[in-house]
Amino acid sequence: MSEEISIVGELHRVLELRPFKPFVIVMNSGDRYEVTGLHQVAIGRSVIVLMREGENSMFLRISQISSLEMPEPAI
Repeated sequence: MSEEISIVGELHRVLELRPFKPFVIVMNSGDRYEVTGLHQVAIGRSVIVLMREGENSMFLRISQISSLEMPEPAI
């Protein structure tokens, strides 16, 4: 039986990595949002708030997030 991966659980996991590692939030629509800092994301019940320097905050529905992408480590 395969284990279901929760987007919220995965968000918490990547935000807890030390040192912090940038990642990309990929939406069902194909839109992509880069997270470059630990305090750039706030997680609510059904939305996350993405704060981007010099821009308005964005509210992203958790149900519309398709995946999180982390860059491959350099070898």
